[in-house]
Amino acid sequence: MVPANTLPCVLVRQATSVHYPELDFPVRNRAPTPFFMILEPLVYLRSAVADGEVWRLATATIAHLSVGHLLLNLGGLALVVLLLRPIATGRAMALAFAVSALAATLGVHLATRLDWYAGASSATLGLLAWGVTRLRRPWAQTATAMLLIGAIADLSRDRSVLGEPLAPWAHLFGIAGGLCLAIGQHAWSRTGARRAIGTDNP
Repeated sequence: MVPANTLPCVLVRQATSVHYPELDFPVRNRAPTPFFMILEPLVYLRSAVADGEVWRLATATIAHLSVGHLLLNLGGLALVVLLLRPIATGRAMALAFAVSALAATLGVHLATRLDWYAGASSATLGLLAWGVTRLRRPWAQTATAMLLIGAIADLSRDRSVLGEPLAPWAHLFGIAGGLCLAIGQHAWSRTGARRAIGTDNP
C-alpha cells in the first residue's frame, strides 16, 4: 500500500495544475503505486482533456498502472512484432501502432463515458489487426474475423489478469484503427498502381 502523501504522489500533484480525484484509487482495494503516480500526467483523463491537456490523447498508450501492466503489454507487443516482422517493415509497424493508439484514445473520448484510460494493449491489438490483413487469403479474413470476435466477446470483462481495470472498448477501437489504416493503404496502393499503368480514368 502506498499512502497518498508519499513523495511520488506529492511531486506529481505539484507538477500538474489540477488534482484529478478519479485517479486516486484506480485499482480496486489498492492505493496508487509510485510507478503509476509518476506517469499520471500521461494518462488519458476526460476532465484533464476538457481542461486543455490534450496531449493526454496521444500519451495514454505510454502510461501504465503498474510495472506488471507495463511488462505484460511490452511482452504482447514484442510477440506481435516478431510475428509480423517477416511481412512488414519496422516503419510500417510503427505507423500502424501509432494510428491504432490514437484511434483507441479518441474512441474512448468520443464514444464512451470512461473517465480515464492508460496502456498499450489497444494499440498492440490494432497493430495485430493491421498485420493480419497482409496475410494471404483466406488466412487474412479468418484471422481478422477471429480477432474481432475475441474483442467483442471481451466486452463483458472489466478486470485484467492482473486484477487491474480493463477497457475492452478501447481494445475494439484500437483494432478498428488498425483495420481502417489497412483498408486505406490498400485503396491507396491500388489507386497508385492504376495510375502507374495509365488505367485511372478522370
